[in-house]
Amino acid sequence: MGNHQPTIEELPGDLSHVAKIIEEVAPGKGVEATLAIAENFRSTNIYCHNVDKFKRRDRDQLIIEKYNSGKKPPDLAKEFNLSIRHIWNILGKEPE
Repeated sequence: MGNHQPTIEELPGDLSHVAKIIEEVAPGKGVEATLAIAENFRSTNIYCHNVDKFKRRDRDQLIIEKYNSGKKPPDLAKEFNLSIRHIWNILGKEPE
C-alpha cells in the first residue's frame, strides 16, 4: 500500500470498529494493524472465541495471592463480587 493510509472513519463496516479497539491498546497502529488483518483474512468470516477464561485466570491468581497474604474469604467474596463458596472453589479448599 502507498504512503497514504485511510482514516479510521474511512474503513468500511466492522473494520472501523476493529481499528478503534486496536488504537486503544496500540496508539497509532489501529489502521495499519486493521489493514493487515483485513488483507490476511480477505473474504472470510472470523469467529472471535470467548476469552473470559483468561480474565478469570488472572482474577483467580489474584484471589489466591490475596488469600495467601492473609485476606479472608468473606472479604475476597465481597471484593470480587463472588460467593464465598466460589472463593473456596478457586482456592481449592474446603471452607474453614
